[in-house]
Amino acid sequence: MNMSHRFFDLLITFAIVFFVFACGNDELDVASELKSYRLLAVQSDLPIVNFTDQPTLTVIDYHPDELKGNKPEIEYEWKICPFSIGSSVAYQCFVDEIDLESKTNTVTIALPLILQEAFSKLPGMTSAMMMGDPTQAINMISDQLPTEAADLARGVDLYVKVKSTIKSTNESFNAVKRIKLNVDPMKAQSNQNPTLKHIRLYPQLDSYQKGQEIKIEAVIDPMEQETYQSYYTATINDKKIEKVEEKTEEFVISWFATQGNWEFQRTLVDDDPNVYTVGDTEGNTRIYVSVNDGRGGIAIDFVDIKVLK
Repeated sequence: MNMSHRFFDLLITFAIVFFVFACGNDELDVASELKSYRLLAVQSDLPIVNFTDQPTLTVIDYHPDELKGNKPEIEYEWKICPFSIGSSVAYQCFVDEIDLESKTNTVTIALPLILQEAFSKLPGMTSAMMMGDPTQAINMISDQLPTEAADLARGVDLYVKVKSTIKSTNESFNAVKRIKLNVDPMKAQSNQNPTLKHIRLYPQLDSYQKGQEIKIEAVIDPMEQETYQSYYTATINDKKIEKVEEKTEEFVISWFATQGNWEFQRTLVDDDPNVYTVGDTEGNTRIYVSVNDGRGGIAIDFVDIKVLK
């Protein structure tokens, strides 16, 4: 298979791998209850990128000290792995991972330089290949990568890894973000992050009682759900034929809180407001709402409520 097609396939999805979802009426489990520090999301201002782009990635995390008005000291370490099969090999990289120079929760990636450095780590790659047409350079390395990492029918996955370390306890936490890289100009896709306009509470009060039910709505414009093309290969009469299917994003909303429970831990944009039952601990409670478009685009915000004795 042509390498420009195979590399494009790897990056079709820019997702957050550490989200774990559950549904139902049970008490909040580890996925949705924020009992301790949590890396909630890694957001890219460009969920889908081109060779010349410089996406900015931001960690969105939570620490219990924030509810007490304290800001914990956290150090971040960023790396990028351009060539990997993905989660099936624990994001093992086929070349040495490239360090990204940032110790904060935000990093900007100069893709042209990063890809050039990544190409240079692969055997048989010349300077002319690296400095010329990057699509041609990717084609040249197709035989050096396993099939799973070189299927360009839908894109290429670039894996950005981040480790956060809480300085006071020296505890470390890891997350991986996949970015889709457009390779074939004829199949280039674009994507924008969803917009979470507001988190609306019914009733809207200055404080809430323990065990009180609150209806919570994520205000999102469903018209922001973008249409895109999905490319795949089908075998018809022993012949491989490339097929294209037009799809529309479906926003999935995930709900998190520092205590209490949810009617549903995951909903869709057209669903009725979710129902949250206030927990039994007095003081401040934080509620996070995350919107994911399934293609790497994400929006996340929070609201704090006060729980009375």
